[in-house]
Amino acid sequence: MIRTILRAGLILIAIHGAARAAEIVAELSSSTAMPGEVVTLTITVRNAEDVGRPRIPRVSGLTIRLLNTEPTLHQQTLIINGRVSRQVDYTWTCAISAPRSGNYTIPPIRVTADGETLRTESIDLVITKSESGEPLIVEVDVDRAEAFVEEPVKATLRVWIRPFRQSDVVLTPEQMWSRALINEQETRFGTFQQPQFVGQRVRRSPDGGAANYYVYESQGTIWPEEAGALSLGEIRIVMQYPVSISRDFFGNLGLQRARTLSASPPTPPITIRPIPTEGRPPGFNGAVGRYTISASATPTNVRVGDPITLTLTIRGIGRLDRVPAPALSELEELTRDFKVPNESLAGQTDGYAKVFTQTIRATHANTREIPPIPFVFFNPKSARFETSRSAAIPITVREASQLSLSQVVEAEADRPRAARALVERTEGLVANYVDMNDVLTPQDLSMPTSWIVMLAACPIAYVGAWFLQRRSIRYREDVRYRRRAQAARTAHHRLHAARSASRNDAAAKVGHALTGYVADQLNAPDGALTRDEVRRLLNEKVVDAALRDELDAMLADIEQAAYGGMAGDEMRGLIERAEAVLRRLERVRW
Repeated sequence: MIRTILRAGLILIAIHGAARAAEIVAELSSSTAMPGEVVTLTITVRNAEDVGRPRIPRVSGLTIRLLNTEPTLHQQTLIINGRVSRQVDYTWTCAISAPRSGNYTIPPIRVTADGETLRTESIDLVITKSESGEPLIVEVDVDRAEAFVEEPVKATLRVWIRPFRQSDVVLTPEQMWSRALINEQETRFGTFQQPQFVGQRVRRSPDGGAANYYVYESQGTIWPEEAGALSLGEIRIVMQYPVSISRDFFGNLGLQRARTLSASPPTPPITIRPIPTEGRPPGFNGAVGRYTISASATPTNVRVGDPITLTLTIRGIGRLDRVPAPALSELEELTRDFKVPNESLAGQTDGYAKVFTQTIRATHANTREIPPIPFVFFNPKSARFETSRSAAIPITVREASQLSLSQVVEAEADRPRAARALVERTEGLVANYVDMNDVLTPQDLSMPTSWIVMLAACPIAYVGAWFLQRRSIRYREDVRYRRRAQAARTAHHRLHAARSASRNDAAAKVGHALTGYVADQLNAPDGALTRDEVRRLLNEKVVDAALRDELDAMLADIEQAAYGGMAGDEMRGLIERAEAVLRRLERVRW
């Protein structure tokens, strides 16, 4: 009995501790209406104990009637991860109408809750005889008026769709953006994800009219590649806008007649500036952003001519997948003491870092360090060229061991000498035999089986060595081949890292493993593939539809996990699913 009382007391304490501050929300059923048409206004007060009646303001030209003097009460108790929370809603409903056209503003509505006065936001309502404006509008907003080439521009794709009305039926936001109306085959979102519904808004047309729209938005980042106007890529929304709808025997709505609409956004008002040529340092190779460079080397105790693996790591904010390595063969301070290959390096991108490796060799024993490696980049924030340098790496270089010709001869002095002098014979082969009959005896020319096997294996070994050598050369010189060869190992390494990562980072690592594998196989920029681009590339490669759909669903779940969170068991299950999908991708003939 005592335990039950204590448990109930703890629950009450948890509920009281989880209570949140009271809030008020007001929402119109539609932001536009015809003269005489009734629009519903819903007023909801949440998380309050003592709530008074809302004070409805008077608006000239509008009739606002409170339909229920007592609020509708809705409450629920939630237990999430052992925490108990209670939510209580008090709701009133108002009917609003106007006899004449016009633009109206409903002032903030006041409600007293728990001794405090809560206020709603002001609400706009447009009364018009006929809605004006296009039924489908697409636009892209950017966060600035100008940017440099390769400088990221935050952009918002916004789609405006006017709700379809027929008699007393108004299609919902979900119905207006459904497979029945949106043509998924012809619709393109460019670098954006599919827009999501964000609310209703009134949009005014140039002729002074206005209309109510459902608004769908998607946030994205655009990396300008050329100076001038900003290129958005292919963005096009194609839909079957209803002309009339009907109901079947069971009351379900169906599209009876429709017209095809297609809309693309105009070019945003932003100017893309080129990277300046004035003051450009000699070592600049096109990197735009803000970066730092660090270096490491192994081994650091070598002889002259021994290989040294130099690893360069570039970190920062920018388009790392396109950041090239410093031109090491052009650095006089490095080539003065080291032999450096003249070749372009293919780096490996991982998060906010890109790693390059190069083999260098010391040319003399007086070398004491690997000098600092400079990395020049253009900082669009300061509009200046800046240089980051790695720290010098101390090394020890010894003379290489060499044998002179005299040493080679002297080394033969310890060999045992013959006990007697050699005698030259003139009898030819006869000198090798005592009995002449032995010379005439047929000799056995048979060869042991082991010799036959060895002689047959020589050509095979030669071909195998030639094949391995060609593969090694291709692996070293062909960046695409090297990416494909390392694709599976890199993807499995990322999935393994996801198991020990935090929940927020795990989903991103799983997604990077799958999209990175596709990018490596198709030589696409690593870390830049979106879900739509992956599906498009798989379509072009005629990958099995079931595998393509499974990967698409997998990436959708990863996006949801990245933004909505996921429990530990669910995350482990997500990683196991990703490993299964990756094994199936490895069997694809890319």
